[in-house]
Amino acid sequence: MSGSKYPDSQAEAARLLQRYIQEDPLTDVGMMQINLRWNGARVKSPEMLLDPETNIAVAAQILCEALSVKRNDIELGIGGYHTMNPEREADARAYARNVLMIWRSLQALEKSGS
Repeated sequence: MSGSKYPDSQAEAARLLQRYIQEDPLTDVGMMQINLRWNGARVKSPEMLLDPETNIAVAAQILCEALSVKRNDIELGIGGYHTMNPEREADARAYARNVLMIWRSLQALEKSGS
């Protein structure tokens, strides 16, 4: 079972999540794609990450921690949201460059009034 699913109810989402977890403990949950293997302990139950406010709050914790670890390297700090594994620094930097590119594009749109 892979790919995005868009359940019709919270109960259906919880059932799907449990199926995903049984098949793959590396499951990413919610709009901020919180990985259960690395960050599941931040909540009492995986289903809590189905709540958008909780999902975003956990994502903010992860990003703040990554940025504080890599204080002098904003790219690697942002990339730490994707992976903190030093062996995957290239992946982290690529992720961060993509995030920064999107951010700059959004800033340009805002300035242009579009």
